[in-house]
Amino acid sequence: MKRRMFVISLSIILGLLIPAFVIAATRANTITSPIGWRQANINGFGLPENAGIISLEPFGDHLYAGTYNSVFGAEIWRSNDGFDWSQVITGGFGISNNVGINDMAEFNGALYASTWADAIKGAEIYSSTNGIIWNPVITPGWGDANNIEIFGLIEFNNKLYATSGNITGAEVWVTSNGTDWHQDNEDGFGEVGNYFIGGLLNTGDYLYAGVWNNAGAEIWKTNGTTWTIVMEGGFLPDQNVGISSMVSFDGFVYAITYNTISGAQIWRTHDFIQWFRVIDGGFADPASFRAPGLMVFKDQLYCVVGNNISGAEVWRTQNGVNWEQIGFGGWGDPVNSRAYYDHGISIFDQNLFIGTVKVDVGGGEIWMYLPYDAYLPVVLR
Repeated sequence: MKRRMFVISLSIILGLLIPAFVIAATRANTITSPIGWRQANINGFGLPENAGIISLEPFGDHLYAGTYNSVFGAEIWRSNDGFDWSQVITGGFGISNNVGINDMAEFNGALYASTWADAIKGAEIYSSTNGIIWNPVITPGWGDANNIEIFGLIEFNNKLYATSGNITGAEVWVTSNGTDWHQDNEDGFGEVGNYFIGGLLNTGDYLYAGVWNNAGAEIWKTNGTTWTIVMEGGFLPDQNVGISSMVSFDGFVYAITYNTISGAQIWRTHDFIQWFRVIDGGFADPASFRAPGLMVFKDQLYCVVGNNISGAEVWRTQNGVNWEQIGFGGWGDPVNSRAYYDHGISIFDQNLFIGTVKVDVGGGEIWMYLPYDAYLPVVLR
């Protein structure tokens, strides 16, 4: 007598929400995962040199993943279900200097992708209306090879903003049509020490930019016309050199910092005047400071913070003050050191996906969070 194997969700059988600590799901062509999570890709999409999945972005009915590959050049892959992936770009758009896909964003019906390059060529931006055919939309580095990373892309006031990392002062560029660009700020907002623009936040009325400065991070805002500073000194005296990610959540704006001394911190404000620290010391581990990112998912605030020793961690909160850990030790592999800020965190098809960056080699991974479902094999005779 033949046996047939079916996979049935316990939440369907019981009619209950199953907490995250139950057994994780298994599925053909995926890897058995730590409790509450499922790996959604093969390591590095089968190429160990794809050492990180550093950007994830939904567009149309696909989730797009951009890699970091310093050997052959960055790649872009896509999936319509989060598990079965196909390659759409290889070799850094044909330019091996493009070692990473830093960020992706939808604008005016097209998907835009920015690159991490070098001071020989400068970073680039490409766009695609179908996810398959891509075209460059700027000259490398906007004519300045020191723009080695176009780190962030975000829409604000019906325009696309792009930010750079530049040793002579970070730049903000803007376009209304995707092809004609102009610089929107003075280099480094007038200060050479402002070398990098990290976290970006669109609140509707303003666009906020988190600026990296070894003398203390800053936050600037624009209404679309003028940039003004709203925080400086890195929340003195806490030695925060970077603002890595910002989100709006439950009436507050939250900012997470890059702090190599005491670990990542999370601050919040309701008016950008008074700030209150809600997390200090890298969640009690000073080594937890690498590439921290924030994301709101299903009415909770999630934080992914990197740790080169024990691996990436995932934390979440319902009120911004009390946090619980739901992801441990790089998903069971400490070599999964971090996600890539909030660029490597995305929501697709009502699920949370996180891409990883490896400490050494082995191929970046994508993990999907399964907060409620558990699956058991059922044998029918």
